[in-house]
Amino acid sequence: MEMQVRDIWWLVVAATLIAPLAACQKPDASASAQESRRAELLPNPAESKADALEFFQTRFEMCEHFSGEEPYDAERRAFLEQAVAEHCPGLDRELAELKERFRDDAKILKTLKNYER
Repeated sequence: MEMQVRDIWWLVVAATLIAPLAACQKPDASASAQESRRAELLPNPAESKADALEFFQTRFEMCEHFSGEEPYDAERRAFLEQAVAEHCPGLDRELAELKERFRDDAKILKTLKNYER
Protein backbone atom coordinates (compact mmCIF):
# COMPACT_ATOMS: atom_id res chain seq x y z
CA MET A 1 0.00 0.00 0.00
CA GLU A 2 1.40 3.37 -1.02
CA MET A 3 1.68 6.09 1.63
CA GLN A 4 -0.30 9.20 0.92
CA VAL A 5 0.81 12.74 1.77
CA ARG A 6 -1.91 12.75 4.42
CA ASP A 7 -0.38 9.65 6.07
CA ILE A 8 3.07 11.23 6.16
CA TRP A 9 1.61 14.43 7.58
CA TRP A 10 0.00 12.47 10.44
CA LEU A 11 3.29 10.69 11.18
CA VAL A 12 5.05 14.05 11.41
CA VAL A 13 2.34 15.43 13.70
CA ALA A 14 2.50 12.36 15.94
CA ALA A 15 6.29 12.51 16.17
CA THR A 16 6.13 16.22 16.97
CA LEU A 17 3.69 15.61 19.81
CA ILE A 18 5.41 12.52 21.25
CA ALA A 19 9.03 13.78 21.25
CA PRO A 20 8.50 16.46 23.94
CA LEU A 21 6.71 13.92 26.15
CA ALA A 22 9.68 11.56 25.96
CA ALA A 23 12.00 14.41 26.93
CA CYS A 24 9.93 15.15 30.04
CA GLN A 25 10.24 11.70 31.57
CA LYS A 26 11.30 11.73 35.20
CA PRO A 27 15.03 10.99 35.44
CA ASP A 28 16.29 7.92 37.27
CA ALA A 29 17.62 9.49 40.45
CA SER A 30 19.73 6.55 41.59
CA ALA A 31 23.40 7.40 41.81
CA SER A 32 24.48 4.16 40.14
CA ALA A 33 22.17 4.79 37.18
CA GLN A 34 23.59 8.30 36.77
CA GLU A 35 27.16 7.01 37.03
CA SER A 36 26.43 4.30 34.50
CA ARG A 37 24.83 6.75 32.08
CA ARG A 38 27.72 9.20 32.47
CA ALA A 39 30.29 6.40 32.00
CA GLU A 40 28.68 5.64 28.66
CA LEU A 41 29.11 9.29 27.66
CA LEU A 42 32.66 9.78 28.91
CA PRO A 43 35.33 9.93 26.25
CA ASN A 44 37.47 6.88 25.74
CA PRO A 45 41.03 7.56 26.99
CA ALA A 46 42.29 6.51 23.56
CA GLU A 47 40.31 9.33 21.93
CA SER A 48 42.07 12.32 20.52
CA LYS A 49 42.67 15.42 22.61
CA ALA A 50 40.22 17.34 20.45
CA ASP A 51 37.44 14.79 21.02
CA ALA A 52 38.01 14.74 24.78
CA LEU A 53 37.99 18.54 24.99
CA GLU A 54 34.96 18.91 22.75
CA PHE A 55 33.00 16.41 24.84
CA PHE A 56 33.85 18.23 28.08
CA GLN A 57 33.22 21.69 26.62
CA THR A 58 29.83 20.65 25.29
CA ARG A 59 28.74 19.21 28.65
CA PHE A 60 30.03 22.27 30.50
CA GLU A 61 28.20 24.66 28.17
CA MET A 62 24.97 22.65 28.41
CA CYS A 63 25.26 22.68 32.21
CA GLU A 64 25.81 26.44 32.26
CA HIS A 65 22.95 27.00 29.82
CA PHE A 66 20.34 24.96 31.68
CA SER A 67 21.52 26.19 35.09
CA GLY A 68 20.83 29.76 33.99
CA GLU A 69 17.40 29.19 32.48
CA GLU A 70 14.25 30.54 34.11
CA PRO A 71 11.84 27.87 35.47
CA TYR A 72 8.67 29.81 34.68
CA ASP A 73 6.31 26.92 35.44
CA ALA A 74 6.33 23.43 36.99
CA GLU A 75 6.83 21.63 33.68
CA ARG A 76 9.76 23.87 32.77
CA ARG A 77 11.26 23.43 36.24
CA ALA A 78 11.09 19.62 35.88
CA PHE A 79 12.71 19.80 32.44
CA LEU A 80 15.51 22.04 33.70
CA GLU A 81 16.14 19.85 36.75
CA GLN A 82 16.44 16.83 34.46
CA ALA A 83 18.81 18.65 32.10
CA VAL A 84 21.01 19.87 34.97
CA ALA A 85 21.06 16.37 36.48
CA GLU A 86 22.17 15.01 33.10
CA HIS A 87 24.85 17.54 32.18
CA CYS A 88 26.27 18.92 35.44
CA PRO A 89 27.27 16.08 37.77
CA GLY A 90 30.97 15.30 37.83
CA LEU A 91 32.16 18.25 35.75
CA ASP A 92 34.70 19.33 38.38
CA ARG A 93 36.07 15.81 38.59
CA GLU A 94 36.21 15.50 34.80
CA LEU A 95 38.02 18.83 34.58
CA ALA A 96 40.61 17.59 37.09
CA GLU A 97 41.01 14.35 35.13
CA LEU A 98 41.52 16.25 31.87
CA LYS A 99 44.10 18.51 33.52
CA GLU A 100 45.96 15.44 34.72
CA ARG A 101 45.66 13.67 31.39
CA PHE A 102 46.99 16.67 29.46
CA ARG A 103 49.36 18.05 32.11
CA ASP A 104 52.20 18.24 29.55
CA ASP A 105 50.19 20.30 27.03
CA ALA A 106 50.28 23.99 27.97
CA LYS A 107 47.79 24.98 25.26
CA ILE A 108 45.14 22.56 26.51
CA LEU A 109 45.77 23.50 30.14
CA LYS A 110 45.24 27.15 29.20
CA THR A 111 41.94 26.23 27.55
CA LEU A 112 40.85 24.17 30.55
CA LYS A 113 41.62 27.08 32.89
CA ASN A 114 38.58 28.83 31.36
CA TYR A 115 36.30 26.15 32.82
CA GLU A 116 37.37 26.46 36.45
CA ARG A 117 34.59 27.58 38.77
